[in-house]
Amino acid sequence: EVANAFWRPVQHPLLVPWAHRYLDELEKLDTGGMLAALSLVGGMVPTTCDPGWLDRARELATAEETDPMVRNRLLTGADTLERMLRARS
Repeated sequence: EVANAFWRPVQHPLLVPWAHRYLDELEKLDTGGMLAALSLVGGMVPTTCDPGWLDRARELATAEETDPMVRNRLLTGADTLERMLRARS
């Protein structure tokens, strides 16, 4: 519920730095297993970003040390956000 209330695309300029913060924190995250990864990583995926975020997310997803659950969520989230940005422009 907190994530749904936080990520409002109409506040794009205000939220873009927080989308990058999500990636910063994700790099340090110890997921603690599949369920934790799904809830933490998936629940807080940004709903707005900039093109730089898309590049960073894909780079983090393809890093060798990235947990497979995190990788999947990041790639799915990046794909969704890329389509949303295209549709908004």
